[in-house]
Amino acid sequence: MVQSEAKTPRPVRSRVAGGTGLASEQWSAFGRPGHRWERSIERIEAAAEARIVEAIDGARDSGAPPAIDPAWVAFLVRNMPVAAFAFHQCGIVLRGAGERCRPPAVASGIRLQASMQLRQAQAIVLYSADMEERLGVMPIESARHRWHSAEEWRPSHSFLRRTRQLEDWGEQLVAINLCFEPLVGQLLRGELAMRLGERHGDLVSPVIADAGQAESALSREWTVAWVTFLLADAEHGEANAELLHRWVARHRAEAYDAAAGLARLADGLPRTSPPGS
Repeated sequence: MVQSEAKTPRPVRSRVAGGTGLASEQWSAFGRPGHRWERSIERIEAAAEARIVEAIDGARDSGAPPAIDPAWVAFLVRNMPVAAFAFHQCGIVLRGAGERCRPPAVASGIRLQASMQLRQAQAIVLYSADMEERLGVMPIESARHRWHSAEEWRPSHSFLRRTRQLEDWGEQLVAINLCFEPLVGQLLRGELAMRLGERHGDLVSPVIADAGQAESALSREWTVAWVTFLLADAEHGEANAELLHRWVARHRAEAYDAAAGLARLADGLPRTSPPGS
C-alpha cells in the first residue's frame, strides 16, 4: 500500500497588522515616505520660518497699522491660541497610532504626520507669544479653558478625545485624515486664518496657516496612497473597503459638527473687503 505523500503546509502570512482590522497580503509592499517626504517637510518648515519671521518683524516695525481690523485682533486674541490645542491633540492621536502600528512603512508615515501636527501647534503658540505686545495678551490658561468648555470648540474637543480612546490605529487614522483634517483643519487654516485673515489686514496668520496647508497636502497625498493600497489588495480589498466606509460614516457626522461649531467663531466679524480694495 502506497501512502500518500504528506503535504508541506504553506506558510501563512500575517494579513492583519496588529492593532487594526485592516488587512493586506503584503504590508511591506506599501512604500514608506522616505527621504523625499522628509526633505519636503524640512523645505516647507524652513521657508515658513523665514516668512513668519519676516512677517512678524514687519508687523512690529509698522506698529499698529490702520489696515488691520480691531475686530480681527480681538478674534485672534480669543481664538488663535485655542487652535494650538486642536492641532496638538491631532498630533497626540497620530503619535499614539504610529506607536501601535506594526507595519514599519505605515508607522513611519503616521509618525511624520504627527510631527507636522505638533509643529503647527508649536508655531501658533510661538506666534501668539511673539505678537502679544502688538495684539494683546493671549494667556495659555484662558485658551485651555476655552478648548475644554467653549461651545464653539466643544465638538472638536469631544471628537479628538473620543478618537484618542479608539483601540484600532487604522480607525484613528481614518478619523483624523479622512474626517477631521479635511473639515476642521481646512477650516481653521484655509477659511479662517488665510481667507479671513487676509481680508482683515493680517500679515502674519496667513503665513503660518499656509505652512500648515502645505504639510496637510503631503498628508493627503500619503493618505490617498494608503487607502488605494488597501482597496487594491486582491484578497482583502473588499473587506477593507467595507471597514473604511463604516469608519468614515461613523466619524464624518461628528467632524461636520466640529466644523460647524468653529464656523460660528466668525459670526461676530464684520463683513469687510480686503484692505486697499
